This record gives sequence, C-alpha cells and structure tokens, in this order.
Amino acid sequence: FGTQPSEFAKVALVLVLAWFGARFRHRMQTFSTGILGMGVLALPMLGLIVLEPDLGTTALFGLVTMLLMLV
Repeated sequence: FGTQPSEFAKVALVLVLAWFGARFRHRMQTFSTGILGMGVLALPMLGLIVLEPDLGTTALFGLVTMLLMLV
C-alpha cells in the first residue's frame, strides 16, 4: 500500500480554491482577483505535479481549477 503526494494535494487544492472563492466572492467578477487569484494559488501545485511526471493528475488539477473558477 502506497500513496503519492498528489493524493493529498487533490484535497488541498479543492479546499484552498473553495476558501479563496468564499473569502473573495464579492470580487470574483474581475479578472485580476478571480482568474489570476485562483491561478496563482493553483500554479505551484500544478508545477510540482508536472515535475513528477504525472500528466494525468496535472490535467485533472487543471480541470478542477477551471471548474471552480467557473462556479
């Protein structure tokens, strides 16, 4: 039985982006706060997972990030 660090990062990404969306919901309509703010939070995690080389998990993280930006 083994786990990869990206398994913990999946939960952390959703929690961080949900917190950001709830905290700054009144400013989410602007590009700089909404899109760039969430992107700045998600990019380090995506970068670390690309270095693993796990492109499937990176694609999943990118999709989750875009969906949370939309919501």
